Amino acid sequence: MNHDLQGVSARTDFYTVVHKGLRKRLFEAVVLAGTTDYADPDDRTQLAATVAEVVTALREHAEHENEFLHPIIAEVLPQVARTLASEHEEHNQALDEVETAFEVAFAERTGAAAHLAYRLLARFAAHFLLHIEEEEAGQGQVWALAGEARFAAGVTAFKRSRTLEQSMAGWALMLPAMNPAERAAMFRGLRDGAPEAVFTAALRVAEKALDARAWGALRSPVDPSGDMTDRAA
Repeated sequence: MNHDLQGVSARTDFYTVVHKGLRKRLFEAVVLAGTTDYADPDDRTQLAATVAEVVTALREHAEHENEFLHPIIAEVLPQVARTLASEHEEHNQALDEVETAFEVAFAERTGAAAHLAYRLLARFAAHFLLHIEEEEAGQGQVWALAGEARFAAGVTAFKRSRTLEQSMAGWALMLPAMNPAERAAMFRGLRDGAPEAVFTAALRVAEKALDARAWGALRSPVDPSGDMTDRAA
């Protein structure tokens, strides 16, 4: 894949905002793992929940790419598709090691076990960051070779496979990591193309997931009339 940095395109995009969400959650988990007091039961409970959440999100994202995106890449860049699939398998094994390390750390509550779990999570983060950079840098090549219609069909199939609850979980992951323009574009698309119930559900997720400033900034460009507030109520 081309390693040159590319600007975010307005074309169908499978990667950008979800990767932002995954980076944010992963960074937060690494920091929390390094600062947790393993002697404190509340701290342990919070860290265990955070690690479980981020591991689940990472596994599910890889499954989504395997099912909906990799077949498209395989049509035009078969070796790239094989490499990405192999890296996903390696990540799954690494996440198994991360989960085991934290189970041991929670049980032993020693500095050595806690630091090992922290290091394994941080090491996974380093490899994962390189992987998703490869994916994002190469997305333009997939667009060029597969065509926008083929790529858009894969994204549409993914969206249609999701329950409303799954979509809401995805929005909760992505929205706090997005910039204001990305959030506004997402909600304009939902307002114009999604059922009313979906748009309303997304508003409720946004109001809960965002701080007051970000929530206020989102409402104005998407719905200057203020009707969004009424729908979210």
